Amino acid sequence: MRALRRFIHKQEGYVEFFVILYCLIAFAGLCAEYFRVIDLREEAENIIQRGINIAIERTLLETERRDFFIRIDPDATTESFYRYLHDSANLDGSYRMVSSSGVEVWRLEDLSFTHRDEFNYETQFTVKGKICTSSILSIFTGSIEFPFTISSKTVRLD
Repeated sequence: MRALRRFIHKQEGYVEFFVILYCLIAFAGLCAEYFRVIDLREEAENIIQRGINIAIERTLLETERRDFFIRIDPDATTESFYRYLHDSANLDGSYRMVSSSGVEVWRLEDLSFTHRDEFNYETQFTVKGKICTSSILSIFTGSIEFPFTISSKTVRLD
């Protein structure tokens, strides 16, 4: 304890103390920002995964299902996915998640879709794009981007 008092009461001790304090605060801010951004990415990926699953379920062709085939209309699935993002996930027209105060939290960019049917018993729908957000720390001025590729596969087992 005496060593700490001597360290603080020295003239150089104040400067060193505030440098250490600043570094600790900066490190805590960086850790908080890292976990905030990772949480946003997980939230966006969960919304996209739910959207793909719901879009496939809505657009499975019932007549084909009765004949033991699994086929989807890729255009209808894409439209159903966009409708889910707008209606259920509450994203705006630019596919942005906006907070209650009107600030953009994250957005989806460069969405592309691929569809694959295999042997009439399996279909796969894939969405590729980027999740973009901005940092709340003033030292980071650019956009933070997370590319993603999320797929959903439907398989006929009987």
